[in-house]
Amino acid sequence: MVVTEAPSPDKRWFASVQDGNIMLRAPVDDRTVPLTTDGTPLFAWDIEAPRIKQTAGAELARHMLDPWSPDGHRLFAIKVDRGAVPELPLIRFLKREEELCSVKIQRAGGPLDIAHPHVIDVLAKRARRFELGDTENRYFTLIGWLPDGSEVLFTRHSRDFKRVDVLAGNPVDGSVRCVLSESAETFLAIQHDVIFFGDN
Repeated sequence: MVVTEAPSPDKRWFASVQDGNIMLRAPVDDRTVPLTTDGTPLFAWDIEAPRIKQTAGAELARHMLDPWSPDGHRLFAIKVDRGAVPELPLIRFLKREEELCSVKIQRAGGPLDIAHPHVIDVLAKRARRFELGDTENRYFTLIGWLPDGSEVLFTRHSRDFKRVDVLAGNPVDGSVRCVLSESAETFLAIQHDVIFFGDN
């Protein structure tokens, strides 16, 4: 299994997700330490590793999609609640005997993952949830940090992608302010381009 890592600006740490928790790897001695310990299969942590689109603006995109604060002391992360998402039974035929397993599948019109954006103080290993109220039926996407690290920018899309808010989160107290909002009768953006930016 390939684990995508997000390097801190000073390359002191490489962050990844393993078994629902965020892990930090020190490249000097390849030591790995947990940043979170409360993640479970149904309520797991996730981070957005930098995803680069091969365009003229790739260098800008590299900085804008980085979950690390510029000083490397904080990390934007999302804790995802999958408890209400139904399971789809699957049969695996990879071994001599068939194996029955199940996977969580979000279906059109059905329950979605519930995302809870956080900022994590890396040195204190303390997570602070952003004050967003009800986050059900919303998609959140990281934009990036302000150069001075005073706020982290991210978007909140409605389930039907007819409304988007650009939000600025304060990493110290967890408060959130709305920078701008836009709505339309049709899609504001093709959701695959927003959620899976740079994957194709």
